[in-house]
Amino acid sequence: MADIIASLATRGPDYAKMKAATARAYGKFDPDAMVGRYMDVYDRIMRGEDPRAPSMAAAAE
Repeated sequence: MADIIASLATRGPDYAKMKAATARAYGKFDPDAMVGRYMDVYDRIMRGEDPRAPSMAAAAE
């Protein structure tokens, strides 16, 4: 994840590819939402959940 943040910070060569992929996936480029999503997946893995399954927190709401 550090490489993603570094790429966003430096606007390195992967920035344009990441921007295009994110725009296709989400309709607009939002680095904060991307990092938040990666952190959510990381937290779920650390809790022993399957990150591909529907979120337990979302199901509880």
